[in-house]
Amino acid sequence: MYDPIGGFNEIEKVVEHAKGYLLYANEVIANITGGTTLMGVIVQHLVEEAQKQNSSMRRFALIDRRSTREQDEVPFVESESHWLD
Repeated sequence: MYDPIGGFNEIEKVVEHAKGYLLYANEVIANITGGTTLMGVIVQHLVEEAQKQNSSMRRFALIDRRSTREQDEVPFVESESHWLD
């Protein structure tokens, strides 16, 4: 992806590139947390493609309950995980 903020014209190309990987995957696990809006849109498209291919698919979200200041100071910590599927 060249433009993770406004590259909506890249969605089809990214999904097409990933189709082969999805085809051979035993399970697809999708993190819907973080990134730009476009990245979230692409993850959703990949989830839908995995479902079309009848891949085993699960989505999850991560929750970080710390303040923004704490997250800025120490960005990488283990978060709460919430499985959606």
